[in-house]
Amino acid sequence: MTKTVRTEWGLECPTCKQDDGLMVVVQAWADLSADGTEVIGDHEWDDESFMRCAHCGHSGRVEEFKV
Repeated sequence: MTKTVRTEWGLECPTCKQDDGLMVVVQAWADLSADGTEVIGDHEWDDESFMRCAHCGHSGRVEEFKV
């Protein structure tokens, strides 16, 4: 079986039903310096994170995109 966002994460756009092109806002720690920022460690997201579909523009919380 081919891996997809739908099969691996159980997510798809509730409007257009696409599962590729989904974007999620993540949280991460970053070192801040005069030269800018450098992300360190892992990133996190959950059901309350904001998500958007690149195909149709639908946006909402991750929980709304669950299949």
